[in-house]
Amino acid sequence: MKLKRKDIQIANLLRDTIDIDFVARKLNLPKSTVYYHFDKLLKEKIITGYRINLDKSHSYDIDMIFVLVALDRLDQKTKMEFYNQLRAQKDMILDVYGISGGWDFLVSMIGKKADINKFLTYDLHGFKHIKKTYTFFVVENVHIQ
Repeated sequence: MKLKRKDIQIANLLRDTIDIDFVARKLNLPKSTVYYHFDKLLKEKIITGYRINLDKSHSYDIDMIFVLVALDRLDQKTKMEFYNQLRAQKDMILDVYGISGGWDFLVSMIGKKADINKFLTYDLHGFKHIKKTYTFFVVENVHIQ
């Protein structure tokens, strides 16, 4: 599918909100047009899920973290074992990116502090091919428009 400029604009705005009315107003488009492009992006699997942004000014027992992960080897079998371990925590995993620069993956997660700590301490570090990890807790979420 060849993306049109309008598809890209809509997809970029939908990264931060699922509010179709807002997207329509921002792009000066009828809501029906935004819904049409939204459905098209879903069907083509360009949009594959929805993201929730927490307002950190409220006191929640929920954290968002990023974890850099390096494996001791990157063969297909090891990667699949790693992905399967992450799938077991799919209620907390937001995204997994393959990256470069001395690390293999960047994992973003959201969940209760106790659940995240359990995952990091027992599940992730219990995976036999983990070489090293580095965890970042999100303290502020800044929206740049």
